[in-house]
Amino acid sequence: KIRDMTKFIIRTNKKSGSAPVYARVRKSRNGEMVLNLTVRTDVVVDIQKWNNAIKSKTTWDNFLHDDKYKSEIDQIESIRKACEDLADNNVYDIQEYYSAVNNVTRHASRAIQMEESKRFDKESNEYKQNVSNYLNYFITGISDGSILSDRNKRYSKGSIIIWRQFKRYWDMFDKSINFSDISKKTYTDFISFMRRTKLMDKTIEKNIKCARVLFKKAQSDEIEIGKSLQIWGNYKVEDKNTCARTYLTSEELMALYNMELKKGSKMDKVRDIFCIQCFLCQRVSDIMNMKKSNFDNYDTDGIQYFKVNQIKTGSSAFVSLSDKRPESKYIKEICKKYDYNFPSYNTITYNNTIKNLLHKLSESVPSLNETFETAVGKNKLVSIKRSIKETGTQLYIQDENGKYMRPKWDIITSHSGRRTGITLEYKRHLLSLEEICIMSGHKSVDMLRHYISMGEKEKELDKISKLKAAYK
Repeated sequence: KIRDMTKFIIRTNKKSGSAPVYARVRKSRNGEMVLNLTVRTDVVVDIQKWNNAIKSKTTWDNFLHDDKYKSEIDQIESIRKACEDLADNNVYDIQEYYSAVNNVTRHASRAIQMEESKRFDKESNEYKQNVSNYLNYFITGISDGSILSDRNKRYSKGSIIIWRQFKRYWDMFDKSINFSDISKKTYTDFISFMRRTKLMDKTIEKNIKCARVLFKKAQSDEIEIGKSLQIWGNYKVEDKNTCARTYLTSEELMALYNMELKKGSKMDKVRDIFCIQCFLCQRVSDIMNMKKSNFDNYDTDGIQYFKVNQIKTGSSAFVSLSDKRPESKYIKEICKKYDYNFPSYNTITYNNTIKNLLHKLSESVPSLNETFETAVGKNKLVSIKRSIKETGTQLYIQDENGKYMRPKWDIITSHSGRRTGITLEYKRHLLSLEEICIMSGHKSVDMLRHYISMGEKEKELDKISKLKAAYK
C-alpha cells in the first residue's frame, strides 16, 4: 500500500529552530520502482521536537496525539491521504502531487492566518508592522492567489519557493523586528548573519533583493516603513565569491551522449535527461515534466517544434526541431527511446549521478579534469571538514590564496545543462540574443547573459571572430 511508501522528512543539519516538512512518495510494481518523488510542503515543524518524535513508534504515536501539534498533524495526515489517492490512481506527474499538497496547506494557511488575525484588533497594522508577520500574510497571499504580482499575474511556484526561503532566513535572523525598527545597522547585521551562516554570495544577493521588494509591498499596503528603502542598499556579488559557472563544450557533450552505458540503468536515464536539457536549453524541472504534447506542435511549413510553459517563471519557451539544427536529431532519438515517458529523479540523486557520469567520462575526456577556482557553500564546507576529520586529507585542492580548486566534472550540476545549451547556441553566432531568449524562455537579454559561460580567453577570441565576420 502507498501508506507504507509515504514518508515525511525534514532536510536540515540544524539541531534547533524550525524546518519545512517534505513528503517522500514511493511506489513499486513487480519489484521496479515506478514512483519516487519528494514534495516540499508548507508544514513547518520544530526541529528538536520532530527529531524526538521520530525516534520510535511510541514517540511518534505520542506526537500524533499531542493537541499542541494538532494543526501540523492534521495537515500531514491530509497530505498523506492526498498522496495515497494519487498513487493508487497511478498518477506520476510531480506537479499533480504539488497541487494536491498545496490544496491541503492553502486551506490550513488561511485558517491559521484568520486565527492569528483574531488576536489583533480589526486585523490592524499592528500585526503587519512586524516584518515576520507581514511575510506570513504576504506568502499566504501569493500562495493562494489572493495577492498578485505587479503584472496582475499569479506568482510562479519558483518565486514562492524563493520567498519561503527568504522568510526562513529572516526568522532565523530576528522574528521580532518591526518595519519601523529597521536601520542601516539592520542591513549590515543581516548580511553578517548570512555570512556567518555560510550562505553563498548569490543567495545573500537574492535575499537582499527580496527585502527591498518586501518594503515596497509593505509601503503600498500603507504600512509605515520609515527610511527602509533608502537604507537597504544593493548587495554586489564578485565573481570570485561565487561558484564557478561552467558548461560542457560541444565535444564533451557529444562524448557524454555517445557514452556506452547499460541500457535502462540510472546512469543511462540521467545521461539522457541531462543531454536533452542541453539540447533544449531548459531547466531540469521542465524536462522531467515533459509530455508528448510539448512536442506535438508544427509551424506553417510543417516543421515540428518544442513548446513549454516553464514551471519556475511561467514563461513560454520555443525550440525548433528543424533538421537544420544538429541537436534535433538527438532530441528525437531520446523521445523515441522513452516514448515521451521521461524518467524523473530528485535533485540530489540527479546531481550526484551527473557527477559520477562525468567523473567516469573524464578518464577518456581529459578536459573534464580541468580545475576551476570556486567558492564553496555551507554543505561543501561541512563535507570538507568531515573529510579532514575522517581521512586526514583535503576533499579539494587549495591554491596559495586558500581558494578551493575543483575539477570540471565535479562542478557540473543540473543547471549546467541549461547553461551548456545556451552557451553553445550563442557560440554558433547563428541566432541573436533575442532569438536565443525565445528558446530559453528568458524575458530579457540581460538575464540571458548570466547564462553564457566563457573564460576570459574565450571571450577575447569571441570578440575577434565577430570583428572578422564583419569584414567578410
